[in-house]
Amino acid sequence: MHIAVTIVVSVLVVLAAISGTMALMEDRFIYFPDSHLAATPRSAGLSYQDRWLTTDDGVRLHAWHIPNPDARYIAIDFHGNAGNLGDRVDHYAQWHRAGLAVYAVDYRGYGGSQGAPSEDGLYRDARAAWEDVTRDLAVSPDRVVLVGRSLGSGPATQLATEVRPAGLVLESPMTSIPAMARVAYPYLPVSFLARTQFDNLRKITSVTCPLLVIHAAQDEIIPPWMGRRLYETAREPKQWASVPGSHNDFDDVSADAYEAAWRTFLGSLPAAA
Repeated sequence: MHIAVTIVVSVLVVLAAISGTMALMEDRFIYFPDSHLAATPRSAGLSYQDRWLTTDDGVRLHAWHIPNPDARYIAIDFHGNAGNLGDRVDHYAQWHRAGLAVYAVDYRGYGGSQGAPSEDGLYRDARAAWEDVTRDLAVSPDRVVLVGRSLGSGPATQLATEVRPAGLVLESPMTSIPAMARVAYPYLPVSFLARTQFDNLRKITSVTCPLLVIHAAQDEIIPPWMGRRLYETAREPKQWASVPGSHNDFDDVSADAYEAAWRTFLGSLPAAA
């Protein structure tokens, strides 16, 4: 009996130590920035403009504006947790072909942007992108669609609670970081120690603009039930699309269904009338 108790206590101590170490190194499990730009929109035959903007706490960010003279809407993209803008050029070209102008910003610490990423920092970055588009580029808010993919669902959802865009699109979104921790580390209490929240599930009820949630049916990183839960919790008007594919390739594997979901959503927006 004494040996069994000793083993249990030892295991609990080890698990606590692992969880504590992970909590101290939390940012390394969330953000995976890369400073090297592997490509630019020109690689896909697109004209673009480099944008340099400064957040309200003084961090200089890099963004791309990819105009489209035929576009009714501009998509402000908040990308996932790894790489940078250069890894998403094909995605931006796909949106461009679908009739969108694109504004893509690299979070602090990513690509050519200064600083280091954090939850509050990404919210500040999103606000700076909104200001650059609506004030400096003089785009009317009712022509702006916010897009958040994976981790980017956090800053996109937060921004949608603060401003009045034409719409919000969440692609393979998470409900929150603690919920993701429970999925990734089911036997460790790291979700209780998480400082970073990105609590999209709580915030989605405060989003009043039209919503589209697209989730990869075979998503191996963010389970599809998270996207579905966000959709079911959100206010109307809202649309749901489940498309075949994994977390990082569904827009390519299911290009036709993906683009159809986008076109249906854009066609439903009040400003499109």
